[in-house]
Amino acid sequence: MAIDLSDIVQRHLRILQLLYGSLLAAQVLLATLFVYLWTLNSLDGNEMRPFFPFAVLAITVFNIVGGRKLFLSKLSAIPTTATLDQRLSLYRQASIFRYALLEGATLFNGIAFLVMGNFVFMVVAAGIIAYFVFLRPTKRTLFNDLQLEPLPFSAAPIE
Repeated sequence: MAIDLSDIVQRHLRILQLLYGSLLAAQVLLATLFVYLWTLNSLDGNEMRPFFPFAVLAITVFNIVGGRKLFLSKLSAIPTTATLDQRLSLYRQASIFRYALLEGATLFNGIAFLVMGNFVFMVVAAGIIAYFVFLRPTKRTLFNDLQLEPLPFSAAPIE
């Protein structure tokens, strides 16, 4: 019985999209929760005022830039001799690291907003979420990132 390579790609893509959707939903729900909690009772973050903006900026930049560099590093480390299944698993792993770092930056900005009450942190969190939406996994991005040739047996266009 021959293995249908399109099934392998679809299976890995579905798993990655499920993980991605879960992480995106968590970010949006947490941001909403932070705004709601802030409207109920703003915490006094005066003792953190000098420290928090710089820490949030540093962590945000590190997570965005570091996530991209880590993702590209893990992609370049995928052996060309690996099977398609192995390559897709390693791609999923690299993507999860990237998504987790972005979610961490969103979470940290949300906490900073909750503590400080400054909407700039929520604007940054919204920007990170928008970037996260841009990173939605598709067949096209998967094929481009892994430098795969379109599968000859698939008549369907790459999404």
